[in-house]
Amino acid sequence: MEEEDAVPTYGGDTSLDPKSYSTVDPEVRAYVYSLVSALGGNGADEDGRYVLGDDALACLKDIKKWLKLYDEKANRLDVARCLAEANLVNGDLLEILAAWPEEATEDRLASKIALAACEWMSTVRNQG
Repeated sequence: MEEEDAVPTYGGDTSLDPKSYSTVDPEVRAYVYSLVSALGGNGADEDGRYVLGDDALACLKDIKKWLKLYDEKANRLDVARCLAEANLVNGDLLEILAAWPEEATEDRLASKIALAACEWMSTVRNQG
C-alpha cells in the first residue's frame, strides 16, 4: 500500500445495526487473508520450517495500517477478527521471531522484520 488512506471503508453507518458486528465484509476478509498468506508459512521444501514471503516486511506494515486505518476508522474489529482467525500471532509472528538467529544482528532486513513483528504485537496488546 502506497498511501496512508488507501484502506477503504465499506458501507454506510453501521453503528446501530447489530448484525454488522457479527459479520466481516468479504472484501476485507479476503485482503487481510492475502496479507497473512503473503507474509510466509511452513514450506514443504524447507523441511516444514517457516519461510518468509518475499515482501514480509511490507505485509507486516500493511497489516498494521489496516488495523489502524480500517478498524479504528470504522469503529469495528473486522481486521483484528480476521487476523485472529488466521492465527497470525502463533502461526506467523512467533515463528518469525523464533527463526531469527541471534547472530543475524548484521542482517538489516531480518532485523527490520523482527522489529516489525514485535511492534505489531505491541500494537495489538495496547488495543486490548
